[in-house]
Amino acid sequence: MAKTLGEMVTEVMKLANRTDSEKEVVVKQSINRRYRQILRHYSWPELVNETSVSVTGETPGLPANVDKVLKIYDRENDKVLVPLADPDMVERYVTRIGSGNAVPHSYSRLGTRGVHTQPSAATTVKAVSTNSGDDGTVTFRVKGYKDGLLFEEQLTVGNSTVNTYDTITSFTKAASAGTVTLQTTASTPVNLGSIGPKETVSRYPIIRLHPAPSSATTLHIVYQIKVDDLEDDQDSVVFPCEDILVIGAFSDLLRNLRQFAQAGAEEARFEMLLEDFTKDRLNEESGYMFMPDMNKLTGRR
Repeated sequence: MAKTLGEMVTEVMKLANRTDSEKEVVVKQSINRRYRQILRHYSWPELVNETSVSVTGETPGLPANVDKVLKIYDRENDKVLVPLADPDMVERYVTRIGSGNAVPHSYSRLGTRGVHTQPSAATTVKAVSTNSGDDGTVTFRVKGYKDGLLFEEQLTVGNSTVNTYDTITSFTKAASAGTVTLQTTASTPVNLGSIGPKETVSRYPIIRLHPAPSSATTLHIVYQIKVDDLEDDQDSVVFPCEDILVIGAFSDLLRNLRQFAQAGAEEARFEMLLEDFTKDRLNEESGYMFMPDMNKLTGRR
């Protein structure tokens, strides 16, 4: 049966026969650590998503919830882009890297940066919120470069920076009621990056395209989503691993209580449950391999 974060915490506390709120905090932190461990353990199908994005230039940003790029297609030109390590791409196309062309055929992953889109020219920037109550009260911080010199400023939402920036490396904010967007201060503002109400850091995955598209190009991205931590008691996991999380958090709580022998036993139980769960999912995905050949059984050809 599916369990929320609050229900998992309650179950772990009952297993340890504890009621103190201090240990509930320990359990919540442990559940999230174990959750991240399980998410990294296997390429779970529930984490795969697809989207179409319009990209321009050599190094476009992707949606903030992209964790790992699995495939990139150009459906308009019937192409599957070839993934290359960036050093290999630069070495292979050293004389043409960054050159303009409407049809990219390769891509490399360049890590992440603080904004989705960099300014096209040096500009001051400001932060705006979808909730007017954030204006003048919620702080945001910008760090970046102008002509190779580093600048950083901290202001409140609704205000513009004093310095101009040609490259933004970091955009963060305090807790807010609305989504906060960093944008240029031009008469027609360009949105550079956004941070949701529950988030504090802007971070976007970046790819390099070759050849660089000279105009807006639509690419279809298949990717593994970035999964947020469980924060609210009503939050739930993306696939049914609640029982495994309970045992893992129970082991951590026992270790916190210095009951090391029992903690070791529960840790072994956690590993066994995770292994069995992974095997079940693998068998489910490859179940067709074990289906009988109905053509042979029925004599059909």
